[in-house]
This record gives sequence, C-alpha cells and structure tokens, in this order.
Amino acid sequence: RHVGPLMWICLAHSASYFDSMKISKQEEDSARRYGIFQFSNMEHCSDGCRSSLNICRTQCTNFINDDLRDDIRCVMKIIRADTGFDEWRVYGVNCKGKNLARWIQGCTIVKPWDKWR
Repeated sequence: RHVGPLMWICLAHSASYFDSMKISKQEEDSARRYGIFQFSNMEHCSDGCRSSLNICRTQCTNFINDDLRDDIRCVMKIIRADTGFDEWRVYGVNCKGKNLARWIQGCTIVKPWDKWR
C-alpha cells in the first residue's frame, strides 16, 4: 500500500497539530491517546493501566518525544492492516479524498520513511 508524504503530514496535523508530546483523553471511550499520531492505549500501545491490544508492542510513553521513528513504525503496522489510515477518524474527516497539495507547496520532498518499511 502506497503511503505518500501528504497523507502523513495531514494525519499528523489532524491528530495532534504536529505536537509529538500530546496526550489526550477521548470522552466517548475514555481511551488516552499519545504522541503526534495519537495512538490509543486501548489498541496501539500499553500504558500499564488498562488492557490493550498493544498492536505496536510498546509502551504509550514511547510516543511522547521528538524521535518519530517508533511512531512511524507503529503507523506502518496499523495501515498495513485492513483499515489503513481509516483507523484514524480525523484522517477520514480532514484528509481522505481531499486535495492535500497545499501541505507541500514550496517544499522539496525527500523520502526518509522508505527505510522504515
């Protein structure tokens, strides 16, 4: 599945406004979400406080720093599953099917994420 830079940029902005230290709590399911991509403590990581599927096999606190390598590896695991980026509701609302070219106007794009595949 192709994962281009526009999808990543839009997801990071929509999930956390590019805040790699963000921790939030969802009202509807009381889940906590961590980091730039807002990983759930019920599905993606473990916070040690509640049962989790822990799809990414890591502690949630590992996602609240500026080293995004583990965050990117976790996103790749999630999008390789059936749901892809649709796992994130904010992606469907803000990114899917939208013209995302505005995110990179005037930028030179390199592809560092290829080494994390």
